[in-house]
Amino acid sequence: MSYRRLILFGSFMLILLLPLYLSYNHFARLLQQTGVKRPDVLVISIDTCRYDALGSYGNNRVYTPYMDNLVRKGVQFQRGYAPIPTTGPSHTTMFTGRSPGTHGVFRNAMRYSGRYVTLAKLLKDTGYRTGAFVSGYSVTSKPSGLDPGFDFYDDTWSQNKLERDAKEVIKSCKDWLTEDHETPYFAWLHLFDPHSPYQEREPIIKSIRSDTGRKKVEAPEYTDDQINKYRQNVDQAIEAKDFMVLVKHPMSTETDPETLEKHYSAYLSEVSYVDQQLSELNRFLQAEGRWNRTLVFLTADHGEGFDHDYFFAHGDRLWESAVRVPWIVRLPFDINGKNLSRAIARHE
Repeated sequence: MSYRRLILFGSFMLILLLPLYLSYNHFARLLQQTGVKRPDVLVISIDTCRYDALGSYGNNRVYTPYMDNLVRKGVQFQRGYAPIPTTGPSHTTMFTGRSPGTHGVFRNAMRYSGRYVTLAKLLKDTGYRTGAFVSGYSVTSKPSGLDPGFDFYDDTWSQNKLERDAKEVIKSCKDWLTEDHETPYFAWLHLFDPHSPYQEREPIIKSIRSDTGRKKVEAPEYTDDQINKYRQNVDQAIEAKDFMVLVKHPMSTETDPETLEKHYSAYLSEVSYVDQQLSELNRFLQAEGRWNRTLVFLTADHGEGFDHDYFFAHGDRLWESAVRVPWIVRLPFDINGKNLSRAIARHE
């Protein structure tokens, strides 16, 4: 290589790497200010949560005080995108940092090979307790392969059902955290509630306002054949232990505006319900004296499209509503009780 080319190459590498180096140093200094060598790490993935289903992203119909407060004391990224609108592959990317084309998982029930190190394995090797608390069948250990690196992978409930309530997930996590107050933890909470079929959460649903010009309607009635077919598919999926066996709920065929509005309201009530349960975990961490040392990442595996020509809007189409997701980061506090996330926002 000629001297001139060497100079040009060196200059190019300096321009490329200097911003990365400065960013790394900036965040490293911030974490040092916490007085905590190894902060607790909490990753929250809310299944099927659109970016605009939170109050902090401009939705004035939903009630999400916990997540909105994370934004006030953290950083909210406006352009967060899932790599693929499917639960299993999206979470595999989340924990490997690799695209589906690299890690090789393209659909649910396509098991991750373990080719690349996961976040759980990385933190476990540095002395963290690691626990996963999942609530949808597609990310249970057998079909997903995401369990390596976790000391505790809470998915035994999947032996007789396809999903579980956020309240159960939070309780399991709290019980696990109570077992050890000293060791830093990495906990992954996967909350499936906003996924279809939607459930109107009482009394939350009463506070979800209808869109202007759209009246609220009663839940649509399904034929016995529709209901029986859905139940048969659920039973078949559980028996086969294969999430891909499950087909769409009968209400996925209902796309008239009034019915969409009905289900969108129910969907928002599910998001609000998840926020309510996360508030319970927040109170627990505060009581345990661990909240100020907890690094929180909140996001979603994909969205849901109520604003296009189909109802269940994830899995096969790349509309904005299907792949754009919330992304919130909240740093721990420093030894003086000062939150450090504002420094990230200024730096960004």
